[in-house]
Amino acid sequence: MSYLIYNGQLMDEAAFKLALPNRGLFYNDGFFETLIWADGGVRLLSYHLHRMQAAASALHLTLPAELGTPDSLGAFLTN
Repeated sequence: MSYLIYNGQLMDEAAFKLALPNRGLFYNDGFFETLIWADGGVRLLSYHLHRMQAAASALHLTLPAELGTPDSLGAFLTN
């Protein structure tokens, strides 16, 4: 299953529909991070979270609560 963040909410990619016009497309103010799930968890999770928090801060974006800590992301992904 694939997820994405849109307007501060973590969503299932299959349920996502992009409304147009869209600020992110117009100004390119976004980032992406690829995570690999293996052996019951995300590889190098703390490094991913640190990069996502740094990118969001640089762009003045707020990450959803599910991306706040390794435990919260792990709980979200295993539900």
